[in-house]
Amino acid sequence: MIFQDRRNTIWIGYANGTIGTLEGAVAHTFQSPELGQVTAFAETTYGFLAAGMNGIALFNGTGFKYLPFSDANHVRGISGMVEASDEDLWLNGAYGVVRVPRTEIPKAVASQYYKMNAEIITEGNVVGPAPLSYALPTAVAGSNGRIWFTSTSKAVYVDPDHFPRNTIPPVLTITSVSADGRTLPDYRRIAAGVNTLIINYAGLNVTAPERVSYQYRLDGNDTSWQEVGNRTEAIYTRLRPGKYTFHVLASNGEGASSEMSSQQFTILPALYETLWFRMLCVTMVFALLWTTVFLRVRAASERLRIRAEERADERVRIARDLHDTLLQSVQGLMLRFHVAAQEVPKDSRARSKLEQALGAADSVLLEGRERVKNLRTNTLNDLSLSEALENVGATFAHQNHAVFVVLTEGTAMPIVPIVAEEMFCIGREAIVNAFHHAGAAHITMTVTYGKSDLRLSCSDDGSGIPADILAAYRREGHWGLVGMRERAAKIRAVFECKSSSATGTTVTASIAARLAYSKAGKLSDIFVNCRHLLGF
Repeated sequence: MIFQDRRNTIWIGYANGTIGTLEGAVAHTFQSPELGQVTAFAETTYGFLAAGMNGIALFNGTGFKYLPFSDANHVRGISGMVEASDEDLWLNGAYGVVRVPRTEIPKAVASQYYKMNAEIITEGNVVGPAPLSYALPTAVAGSNGRIWFTSTSKAVYVDPDHFPRNTIPPVLTITSVSADGRTLPDYRRIAAGVNTLIINYAGLNVTAPERVSYQYRLDGNDTSWQEVGNRTEAIYTRLRPGKYTFHVLASNGEGASSEMSSQQFTILPALYETLWFRMLCVTMVFALLWTTVFLRVRAASERLRIRAEERADERVRIARDLHDTLLQSVQGLMLRFHVAAQEVPKDSRARSKLEQALGAADSVLLEGRERVKNLRTNTLNDLSLSEALENVGATFAHQNHAVFVVLTEGTAMPIVPIVAEEMFCIGREAIVNAFHHAGAAHITMTVTYGKSDLRLSCSDDGSGIPADILAAYRREGHWGLVGMRERAAKIRAVFECKSSSATGTTVTASIAARLAYSKAGKLSDIFVNCRHLLGF
């Protein structure tokens, strides 16, 4: 088959769907094997069409796209192809004259799954089949709009402008709904657990029932209309629980469409898909977490109690050992020196020095007894941190000419017991060092209850700490600075010591408010104490 289009391009049809073109001296070849032997060409509103033994194909600029039909027999052995003035496509094939409505080709171009509907004309003498010779086209358009067809025995024409059309739309109805093969008598509420849902529908068209085509959409699942040709069922699998609305439209194949038929239905949720079940699960998870935390806190609290008891027992043991060994030995030594001093003449210089040494030993013994007392009792049981530190300073102020002052800044707040104890020990060590080693005239202890931290600061105007000792954080045989820093690290406090011979010494310890203050009651105290003592 040879055809020349308006641009003088020559199209040549071969067997096996091969189509050749010749533009001047340039030749091209295209393949559309679905066509079989190529038998006809036509220039149409939709583009350039080629027809063959098995159907038609549309040229898209780079190749031919095969256009499938719902009934393949309508387009067998096409030997003629003409577009009418109303854009319907008329074919002359092995089974006779076929009309393809103008709405079908755009649908097939838009969707690769759409199958076109066509009509075999049986009115009057318009019958087939077409001749088997494909040398010349068997369908041509006349000047008056008529289309002439040749068959094996005669020539007939069709006037598209006066051809009777069916304008009655199909009568559409949804016939049944089945779930997993079981027809539902009432499908407005569908039980949970349905795997496959099939909706059957039908459009009644008495004159040409085979030409009815359908499209449907399921609101809640589909995002667009589904073109399904003449298929009369919609299949959905694993629909989620919820409300759905099914819409279906039917067309008679000649442009007349039925009114849209709609049906609402609800798929009920399974037990595990209900809101109250999910809320129950969430509640159970929270309850499990709360129980786990509660048991963990209770176990930690028990470990904390045991640790506190062990610590108290250790303090008592140390106090007892100090009293029974060191203090008793010093007491015995002092008695022996006192006896020795009585044998020295009263006006002797040795007697005077011995008595001064005995006085100093009394001070050491008194300080030792105070240390033993502090080990055996909890200083902070009935006193605030400021009051406890003030008592410490008052004890040493009686033996020293330095002026001691305790200042409280901010509003006093309850302090976690372990934090209060360690901060008190740090402050007490700073006060003792200031009285014994600084030679200061003024010593000031400041306790600051800040919003962001609890701060303890002891400053004096003494001689300061030598640079080598400050750098090493210890003096040979003395562990005061080291102990203060270790106590601060234990409660996650920041410890700082600044000193110079000109300005004296300032010792500062600060701890974050969230770790220091006991605002939320007993449970909060347990958490904070656990963090400090057990490290979690």
